[in-house]
This record gives sequence, C-alpha cells and structure tokens, in this order.
Amino acid sequence: MEYKGVDAINHYVEILQYYGESDHEGEVYSANPKLAQLFHLISLIGSLAKKISKSSVGKTNREYYLNLLRYQYNTKIREAFKANEEYRVENQETCKKCGKKHFGIPDEIFNKIDELDKQFE
Repeated sequence: MEYKGVDAINHYVEILQYYGESDHEGEVYSANPKLAQLFHLISLIGSLAKKISKSSVGKTNREYYLNLLRYQYNTKIREAFKANEEYRVENQETCKKCGKKHFGIPDEIFNKIDELDKQFE
C-alpha cells in the first residue's frame, strides 16, 4: 500500500517501534538510514524555525511563516510521535542477554520533538 502526506508520516512512525538495534552490537542509525534521515529532517525544522525567527523580514511575515511551519509540524509530525510515545526506547524492556534495549523509537528523536515543542511555544 502506498501512503502519502500525513498518512505516510503516521504509518512510518508506527513502524519505528520495530527499528531498534537488531543485534547486540548494532547501531540503530547505521542499520536504518531512513531513521537517520527522519532525525535530520526534524533537526532541519528546528533550524528553519530559528532562521525565520532571526530573519530580517517584517514581523508580520516572520509570524506568518513561523505559524505556517508550526501548524505543519504540530498536525503532521508531532501528533504522530505523541501517539506513539509508548514505543520510546526508554519505555522498553532491556534485553536479558546484554542489558540493552533493542527495540523502540530512539530517544534522540523524541528529544528533538520535545525541543521543537519548546521552540514553538
């Protein structure tokens, strides 16, 4: 099935719960390049918001673009992550074999979401 727009984001975030380390020596981002791309996309949203805030355009335009970015972030990305917070790595059980957590959505991504929430307040 092909997903588009907000449905694609929701579906992708839902399957992220299975993306953790697949073995005891793995690194989640090198094993899952698309996960790294998502992390960078979320980082870029924060950078864009900062650049807009510091922009020399008029206050009305600045507020317009920030509100537009905030709306897109809140309705498309943030909601998908908040709906799947239970799959945050820190909320998962550790492996009895090695003491690591192998599944879940990386805490770093949720931390970026939390940072954006504060930035958009």
